[in-house]
Amino acid sequence: MDLFNFLTSPPNALDGDTAREFAAEWNVEFVEKGRRLATQGEPDPMEHIMLDGRATSQISSPEGRGVCVSFNAGPCVVAPNVARTRNGTSLVSIEVVADALVAHMDSRALTELMLAQAWLADTLARIPDYQINRVDDLLPWKTAL
Repeated sequence: MDLFNFLTSPPNALDGDTAREFAAEWNVEFVEKGRRLATQGEPDPMEHIMLDGRATSQISSPEGRGVCVSFNAGPCVVAPNVARTRNGTSLVSIEVVADALVAHMDSRALTELMLAQAWLADTLARIPDYQINRVDDLLPWKTAL
């Protein structure tokens, strides 16, 4: 699958113009089996979308004993953002286990793109004044901006 088709697929499909603009910001590359997208304990500023192929996320002890914590089969978003410390160190190793086509973007650039969206900026500005159990009411499909 190519990135444009991934971005325009349900359930959270972008419209065509937005998807083309967003896709242009990502770098897409072929990644061979055995290569790591992230290594536990090392800096990893990237976000990844696996368009085709497979990868595992693993956590290892200092003694080298590991456990698989997720299996990613494309097309899917590989989620290092939830497995990264505040200073950008990866808490998992992400290893490609079948040749893959992967889109990458620096997490800071992705954050800047998201914050540039008017609805998101408006939502984030209103969160401090909103009841925590009602924050989902601020989502764009529930409000008129």
